[in-house]
Amino acid sequence: MAERRSFQGITKAARALLSAGEGKDVDYKEKVKGLHAEDLVAFANSENGGAILIGVGEVTGRDGKQKGEPIGHPIDDASRLQIMDKALSCSPPILVDLYAENLGLRPFYRLEIPSGTQKPYATSAGTYKIREDGRNNSLLPEQLLNMFLDREGAEFRVRFSEATGALESRMAEAL
Repeated sequence: MAERRSFQGITKAARALLSAGEGKDVDYKEKVKGLHAEDLVAFANSENGGAILIGVGEVTGRDGKQKGEPIGHPIDDASRLQIMDKALSCSPPILVDLYAENLGLRPFYRLEIPSGTQKPYATSAGTYKIREDGRNNSLLPEQLLNMFLDREGAEFRVRFSEATGALESRMAEAL
């Protein structure tokens, strides 16, 4: 379900996420307890997906911009299981990549959530969210309908293409 890698320092990808500040593509959580299924759903339903850094707080830099600062979080099986349970509880389950960063000092998780291929995603309670403007927003009815139509339209095109191909083959054989 998830790729797991560990790094002693902070990777280039994590540095970029820390310096970017919370926004459309990144969110910070101080603890795993602060991570909710709707966070995962929101990123999976968004156009580009995103990342959640767990064990990271938000601070104001010298330039006045918000950025992430590692505060540390235990890197253990219990935390990994909590994260994976939340991803698996979504409908359909969300595939995530989990990385342990900065193991030498203040470790934190980098959770990468790709834009989903089976949109729309919902929590087990049936909540549909999307990540926009640096926060999780409810999907509006027309957004939800468009996601369903996109998904079902793609499936219809595949089935229609298969059916017409089979029909063309039978017609060619009959001639």
